[in-house]
Amino acid sequence: SQLFHYSQFHYRAFSLVDASVLCFQRRRKRSSGTREYIPQYRSGPYALLITLYNDSREPGSRGFMTKRQLQTEAQPLADKSFTIPDPGVRYTAWSSMGTLIQKGYVIKESNPAKYSITDTGSELADKILRNAPDDVLRMQQPAADGAPP
Repeated sequence: SQLFHYSQFHYRAFSLVDASVLCFQRRRKRSSGTREYIPQYRSGPYALLITLYNDSREPGSRGFMTKRQLQTEAQPLADKSFTIPDPGVRYTAWSSMGTLIQKGYVIKESNPAKYSITDTGSELADKILRNAPDDVLRMQQPAADGAPP
C-alpha cells in the first residue's frame, strides 16, 4: 500500500514536470523569430514617423524637424499627448522617439536636436501609408483650393 502510494505520487509529480516542460517548449516556439516593427495606428511612434515622412517629401523641406515642430505637427495623428502625460503616468507620446532612434528609423543630430527620417524609416512609413485609414490619406493629399487639409 505504501509502495503504491509512493509510485502514484511519483507518477503525478513526473507528469506535472513533463507538462510544465511541454508548456515551456510550446511557449518558446511561439516567441521565436523576429517580428517586423510596425507602430500601432494613432500611437506616438506612428504619428512621429508619418509626420517626419510627410515633411521629408515636401519640396521646401529642410530635411529635419525640431522637437517642438514635430510635436505640434504630429499631435493630430496621435491619441496621446506629446507634451502632457496621462494622470499617474510619467511618459508622453514623445517618449517613443527613443525607440524610433534605437531601431534606426529616425536620426537625432546637433543641439538643439534636429530629427530626420532615415531611408529605413521612410520605407516603413510608406508601408504604413499604403494601409492607412482615410484620416491619414486626407493629410497626404492637398486640398483642391491649395489650402492645407
